[in-house]
Amino acid sequence: NVDTKEVAGELALHELGMRSLFSHPITPTSAKFVVPLVLLVNVGALAVAIVFSDAANIIIQVTVLDATTQPIVLVPFTIASTINDMWNSGAWPLSLLIAVASCAWPVAKN
Repeated sequence: NVDTKEVAGELALHELGMRSLFSHPITPTSAKFVVPLVLLVNVGALAVAIVFSDAANIIIQVTVLDATTQPIVLVPFTIASTINDMWNSGAWPLSLLIAVASCAWPVAKN
């Protein structure tokens, strides 16, 4: 006869000694490695998107009598260029706010 309360108590003590879900005996080996790998890839992709993607572009294209010019990108905006421009202009509090709110926070909460 197995005492359920005793087994539950021993399991609870065993789980208290565990440092993470990674070292738990019930966690499948595939989950121990696939989940952290997916999280790292996700954070890396988010960091690449923040640094390299255009936030906005101002494009001009003129049409006169059915003749259209090629689109010209006047000002490309990226988060990195905006932070750099704000910092260089002396608006460093706003630069830090943009860096934290648009770059650090999305990566940290991810």
